[in-house]
Amino acid sequence: MPTLDFQGSRAKGPATKKPLKLFLGTGVLVGALALGSTFAANINLNTDNNVEFGQGVVTTTACDGNGITVTPFSTFINATGGGEHRLSSIRLSGIDSSDGACEGKTFRVRAYGATGPALDLFQWEDGTWNGTDVDGNFDESDYDWSLRDSYDFVDINRTDSDFLWTSDGTDNDDVIYIDEDPITESAFTINLASVAVAIRRTPLVSTDVLKKITVETFDATQSVGAYNVGDTGPSGGIIFYVAESPFACGQTLNEVCQYLEAAPNGWSGREPTEEDPRITWAAVGNQSTSVAGAVGTSIGTGYQNSIAIANQAGNDATNSAAVLALGYGGGGQNDWYLPSSEELRELWKIRIAPHNILPHFSYWSSTQNAGAAGEAWDSGGADPVAGGQKYSTTMVRPIRAFSGSLT
Repeated sequence: MPTLDFQGSRAKGPATKKPLKLFLGTGVLVGALALGSTFAANINLNTDNNVEFGQGVVTTTACDGNGITVTPFSTFINATGGGEHRLSSIRLSGIDSSDGACEGKTFRVRAYGATGPALDLFQWEDGTWNGTDVDGNFDESDYDWSLRDSYDFVDINRTDSDFLWTSDGTDNDDVIYIDEDPITESAFTINLASVAVAIRRTPLVSTDVLKKITVETFDATQSVGAYNVGDTGPSGGIIFYVAESPFACGQTLNEVCQYLEAAPNGWSGREPTEEDPRITWAAVGNQSTSVAGAVGTSIGTGYQNSIAIANQAGNDATNSAAVLALGYGGGGQNDWYLPSSEELRELWKIRIAPHNILPHFSYWSSTQNAGAAGEAWDSGGADPVAGGQKYSTTMVRPIRAFSGSLT
């Protein structure tokens, strides 16, 4: 799958703020939650190589194939009983802002820990003037600070030679320019802290838990997260399931998703009219062995099943359907997997016209038959059943789960 190797990435000079030693490893291109072919640049922290806050890492987004520089900064936040260093601002520079590139695009910035959904970037408090000047200084003491909320992403639109913060939690100090990069150029800094009198924006992400920063780009005019069955998904596949309410998903079921997207016909490099790859469920030595972690049947459990199968010694992309599915990198994503039995059932429902996304009847699921070590669920030429023999060479179609929520 496509990856970005940050070990050789270009870095800017030392920080003006206090540097913190962290580690920077390999990032993976992922699809943004938007219509069309859009990608995000992931910066993974705390893995292999040393890097300091205040140093920029050159990476790639969909609108700028030559790369932009993403630079995180930290600051010390005092708190009762002590304080901690937190992510205080993020600078994006070297952006190609011309027409046909990043002009008219939205940059969405998020931060993540080792697992789980996006971290809350900042707490927003909107002060309401209490109608009097308490101490003659007209300062924060003259405001009621009971209105507050937290936000886990920031959207910056590039329109008409300007960068504008367009998501919630904004004020007049939200996008910062410096002398060598005025508004007409191609750089900005997102300030997660606010210095406005009537607004308080406090950074929340501790540098101790920060592992990844993502920068997604998509058309500013697009509706993010509004998909119907049959639509083209954010990674170029086909939306085949839209949940009435969010479901648990991810490698450890600690994330929340709303949609399922199937890889398009021809995903494996074959012609779209050709059959999908045929492969066994597991390597020869594992075809009579149960996989305890691969018994999930419900919507959202296929990823966890697939990881458990891949962790069986001897399984690889030449002999295991789950490993082959996990290796697909369509749309720059690295979260494709072999569907669970119920996910395969939903995919089966729209296999025929007008979608025609399964050119054959027989496909593997990632669900182990709990009652037979040598069997797994497959479509078996009909609605998925539990009797597929693991030594059978059956077709593979990767899927992925994702959220279309803006919150």
